[in-house]
Amino acid sequence: MSRIILKEIGPVSESVQLEPHPDLTLGPADVLVEMEAAGINLTDFRLAEGTYTERVRPSLPSAMGTEGVGRVIAAGTTADPSLVGRRVVFLPNYLQGTWADRTVAPASSVIPVGEKADAQQLALLAVNPATAYGLLNRYATLGPGDWIGQDMGNSAVGRNVIALAHHAGVRTLSVVRREETVKQLLDQGADLVVVGGAGKDDVDGLRDRIADALGDTTFRLVFDGVGGPVAGALAHSLEFGGQVISYSSLTHTPVAVPAADLVYRELGVRGYWLINWIRTAPRAEIEAVYTELAELVEQGVLHTPVEETFALADYRAAFDRARKPQREGKILFHFGA
Repeated sequence: MSRIILKEIGPVSESVQLEPHPDLTLGPADVLVEMEAAGINLTDFRLAEGTYTERVRPSLPSAMGTEGVGRVIAAGTTADPSLVGRRVVFLPNYLQGTWADRTVAPASSVIPVGEKADAQQLALLAVNPATAYGLLNRYATLGPGDWIGQDMGNSAVGRNVIALAHHAGVRTLSVVRREETVKQLLDQGADLVVVGGAGKDDVDGLRDRIADALGDTTFRLVFDGVGGPVAGALAHSLEFGGQVISYSSLTHTPVAVPAADLVYRELGVRGYWLINWIRTAPRAEIEAVYTELAELVEQGVLHTPVEETFALADYRAAFDRARKPQREGKILFHFGA
């Protein structure tokens, strides 16, 4: 049995190591989970490097890995004994590490899921699909025929937004930077895909291309994961009083919405971080959302491309692949035979 631990804050190539024979002693409210698969997220690297957020500071040494799927094989004295034998996904609350053959976690950190869905897809459920679900459901009551706009349309969150919106009859316009991704997103269910945002001069014309593509309609919401002026180009086509929801900042710059749109059309800009919802929402609500998402995985509504999986011992190669630009899918750890 092994796990990956963070021994110090710094570049992930230097700050983590494979720890054999970790202590798997259960606390009263804990469960022991044998892992099936675990996703590798860039936020895991940022957490190790100390560049993620001040609201998450790992104590050292710290078990690594945010999301994954496995099976409960033991439970503490006060944990629900019915969890033993159940397949579970982990909430991305940074209270346990999923890059391990077996891991100890609070029973409150796991959500039971069904047996039929693909393990790799379930291992990628906790962060990006849940973020997309929150974006689509927290800020407006969207119905069939409503439009949302988003940048980072080819990202994992963007693809999940497209899939969930298409399933609900909500229409999407996605901004992407590369022409070759347009057909992929249209085939997945995107309604409109606009290429742009790669540079300042392009952003200046992006607003008009978005408006031309929409015609007479407007967005109910805009989702921004880039920062900077791309969200402003999308916001120009928001309905009166509409909101831009910022959930990430690829460029590390603030959302830039022109003052004329903010003032005269009373637009709003809000932030969204999935972890805040996990920390504050009622348990029943959290379980309902993740159960629904797992069922959508089983039905094939949600599917995240996977480029390659690695054994835990090959973690350095896995990290190198995960950091490669323009990958064709996610990178995961697999466990067992």
